[in-house]
Amino acid sequence: MYLDYFGFQEAPFSIAPDPQFLYMSHRHQEALAHLMYGVREAGGFVLLTGEVGTGKTTVCRCLLEQLPDQTDIAFILSPRLSSVELLATICDEFGVVVPESTRAKPYLDALYRFLMQNHAQGRKAVVIIDEAQNLTIAVLEQLRLLTNLETNERKLLQIVLLGQPQLRDLVSHPDLEQLAQRITARYHLEPLGRNEVAAYVAHRLQVAGGDRSIIPSAVVRRLFSLSGGIPRVINILCDRALMGAFARDCRVVSKGMVREAAKEVFGRSRRVPLGRWAMVSSVCLVAIAVGVLLARSLYRPVDATPPVAVAEPRSGETSPEPAPSASAPVVIARSAPEEDPLPWSMSSIPDQGMREAYGHLFSLWGLDLSPKGLICRQAEEQGGQCLHRSGSLGSLRRYNRPAVLQLIGPQGERLFGTLLSLSDSHAVLFAGGETYRVSLATLANGWSGKFTLIWRPPEGYSPEVGIPQQPQIVRWAATQLGVPAGQTVRLSAEGPLGRQLQQFQAERGLVADGLLGPQTLVRLNELSDATVPRLAR
Repeated sequence: MYLDYFGFQEAPFSIAPDPQFLYMSHRHQEALAHLMYGVREAGGFVLLTGEVGTGKTTVCRCLLEQLPDQTDIAFILSPRLSSVELLATICDEFGVVVPESTRAKPYLDALYRFLMQNHAQGRKAVVIIDEAQNLTIAVLEQLRLLTNLETNERKLLQIVLLGQPQLRDLVSHPDLEQLAQRITARYHLEPLGRNEVAAYVAHRLQVAGGDRSIIPSAVVRRLFSLSGGIPRVINILCDRALMGAFARDCRVVSKGMVREAAKEVFGRSRRVPLGRWAMVSSVCLVAIAVGVLLARSLYRPVDATPPVAVAEPRSGETSPEPAPSASAPVVIARSAPEEDPLPWSMSSIPDQGMREAYGHLFSLWGLDLSPKGLICRQAEEQGGQCLHRSGSLGSLRRYNRPAVLQLIGPQGERLFGTLLSLSDSHAVLFAGGETYRVSLATLANGWSGKFTLIWRPPEGYSPEVGIPQQPQIVRWAATQLGVPAGQTVRLSAEGPLGRQLQQFQAERGLVADGLLGPQTLVRLNELSDATVPRLAR
């Protein structure tokens, strides 16, 4: 509501875990480094703990975007499961088809076959479990047994546990001594300090395209005392304070506006850091309120704008990304001139819907998809590469490519659709043989976060080999950035090429680390190939 008023390109204080807005304090840098180190090790457990709202999930999203292409991810968000249910969920996340069973053995056998096949192909498998403090001792012991799946050279599965401080106590239980011995990296993420809160607020304002002076330093000190340095609470307070400034036609947030925001969020003004349970209650109340508002807005009749075709890109366009609502129902409306939103009818055969979605994605690239055979293998045979990722709408914008989205149907069933374009308020999807125009809030609510896109890598690219070990790809990237052909190039975040990459990444809303990750390679590809399909104009 206040984006245009303050000149923001995106909502600066959304509570969605968008890595683009991740402020890399020294604590977050250390947390990410521990995760990267642990995932690169040959099996075992990685543990990341922290209070509610400190940024654990956001750090993990950042990790996902930096993992090599040859990594398969199983991301589990609701771990209140039995041992058998957890095994079934892991198999489902990896795409391993297993007939439903009440016993663990069928799932273990199928998972072991999948992991051995992965190992033979030079791929790595990682299981990430959020809110892992909710796991029982029996389920954690089952996870430990999964790390016994190995060859003579290496473990076949890496497990990352994210959770609240109780998780540290849980893994210290005497019955889990063997699991504790297999933790190769662990880190506890503390809240931000006073100076870090000022840098955090300034960072988010800057990334959103706004002026840092909107929230003065005196107001930031009040924010620190009210939030205790918890990033999620800072986001909620800043969002409410900006709304108050907008309502009063003020260009600068005052201490009084922050104090009123605190009263609305917490029920009364506070000057001390929030206790854990008080903060959880406050965040839940805000989430419920946002969900009710979104639910009411989603049931309003949608406009009858015709389907939008994939358009030619326009450099630099960015759009706000509304936070998903957990309580709003999934209502995806056709763009045909109907008075009321229509429920999304999809194919009742999941595999058929998936292949249909991929077939449409292939057609955008001018590729052919035969009815049988591995989908991504067919893309590779025609000069393309599949890139499987988990993320947010912000991730899709940064890749700027059409993608197949894994969606969640009204009954929890897994469905598929092809994302064709993104505007500032709507997305265009192809699913079930028809084109739909949906609000971003609706899409975010009905999307699992998983997506697959196709890109056309440079000649000589190998997903099994790290970029620094592929000199021809480093030279290709340098050429895209205008480095003369005869000049020696070396990939280093501090070197000339790294600095050019950082500028390129910053201009496109990527993490400006000066390294050649998947997002950067995909966006560099635009500089030499103007024919690639894009999401944004």
